[in-house]
Amino acid sequence: MTGSNPEQPRSDSELPPAGWYRDAATQTIRWWDGEEWDTQDNPDVSGTLPPQSLPPRDQQSVGRLQQPSAFWDFVLRWRRIIIAAVALLPVIVVVAGFAANSRDEASYQEGWDDGVRYGETARALISAGGGGLTTAQVDSNCLTIALAAEGDYDIDDYQQGCLDGAYSVLE
Repeated sequence: MTGSNPEQPRSDSELPPAGWYRDAATQTIRWWDGEEWDTQDNPDVSGTLPPQSLPPRDQQSVGRLQQPSAFWDFVLRWRRIIIAAVALLPVIVVVAGFAANSRDEASYQEGWDDGVRYGETARALISAGGGGLTTAQVDSNCLTIALAAEGDYDIDDYQQGCLDGAYSVLE
């Protein structure tokens, strides 16, 4: 308040700066943000704060402080969630990469073994004058072999094993 007229409100330039101030009425200290009282009271156990007089805390100023507080609680909660998600992202990418690149070793090995047998047979036929094989023929024959083993093995891994085994013999 300015002057001796209690009806006249203080101007912003006359308000004390933000800080902790003693409330003589409740023997607690309260946070003053420079315009309004905070909603929290803290017991003044230190006794080191200077006695200062501030405008009384009213319910209107308390209500105005609760809204930003709830908003910032919401923002900080989501900020933590986003930071955690970003921190976990590399782990998720690595795990997903291993899962995507994993193969059924039993299917691959069985395909490899059949591919090697097919490659040896094809090489014997080529050596006997039966002509050459194209890549498309090798791919097609390995697919046919893989489809025949469909119930017992993963087709993609089996076919890849067959191709690798056949080409290891034919090259």
